[in-house]
Amino acid sequence: MEEARVSALSEVGISYEYLSSKGFEMPVTSLKIKYQKAILHGDRIVLKSQALSRVGARWPWNTGFFKEGIDKLAEANVEIVLVKVDGATRQLIRNIPE
Repeated sequence: MEEARVSALSEVGISYEYLSSKGFEMPVTSLKIKYQKAILHGDRIVLKSQALSRVGARWPWNTGFFKEGIDKLAEANVEIVLVKVDGATRQLIRNIPE
C-alpha cells in the first residue's frame, strides 16, 4: 500500500525522496483492513489503490486486495497526513504547500 502512495506521488511529479529532503513526511494515522475472504500464505495478490478527496488535513486512500485480479479478498482504508519535521518536532500541515 505504501508503494502505491509513493508511486502515485511520482506520477504527479513529486518524489517522496524530494518531500523528505524538504523536511516533509506522510505518516499513516489510521489503518483499517476488512477481510472478506482469507488470504493464505503463497497467494498471489494484486493491490489496487486509489486516493480519495482530502478531508481537512487527512488524506484517505482505499486499497483492494484481489486474488488473480478478480476475486476481492480484503479492503483497506488508510488515512495519512502531511507533517513538517524539524528535529524532534512534527507540525501537522493543514494547507498543502504549492
